[in-house]
Amino acid sequence: MTTPESGGRHGFQAALDDLRNDVIKLAALVTEAIGAATHALLDADLALVDQVIADDRQIADLNHHIELGA
Repeated sequence: MTTPESGGRHGFQAALDDLRNDVIKLAALVTEAIGAATHALLDADLALVDQVIADDRQIADLNHHIELGA
């Protein structure tokens, strides 16, 4: 991620763009996870439940990355 200090106004805009892109990616991952979790619940699909839980690590990692950079 670009830091605001690395280039004045341009650096700040680049950092905002990176943050925006990360938040959009996070929203997409969460949307997919909600759909998969709903499907797993309605179909009692334990294998899909395990996959949703495993995929949550990527969501948590990206969330942590966003919090550190914001």
